[in-house]
Amino acid sequence: MPDDRDARLAELHRLRRGDILYPGNSGCAGARGSGGGAPSPCQGEVTAAAMKHYHGPKRPHHTRIFLCDLHARLEAAEPLTDADRAELTRRRAKAAYWAEVSARQRAAHGMTSW
Repeated sequence: MPDDRDARLAELHRLRRGDILYPGNSGCAGARGSGGGAPSPCQGEVTAAAMKHYHGPKRPHHTRIFLCDLHARLEAAEPLTDADRAELTRRRAKAAYWAEVSARQRAAHGMTSW
């Protein structure tokens, strides 16, 4: 039976392959596997931040990402600053606003869920 360290190492290896999938997330930008299905956003508590550079051919850019302890090991992460906390608050308020708008639209159309 694998010990806890083996499980953490396996998760780190999987995350290296999966990269950071949710850079604009209002929480951790990393992904967690869901068993055999598609990855989903990490629900870990944000403790660090890093700059993520995207070198795509259409629109190379960089953005500030926020990470939990597990995902911070994969990036050049640093502790949160006051500016980082303010950006997290802004992202969370924006996410809450759009969740409310979506809920109102579903209610107006008689939908209980997607």
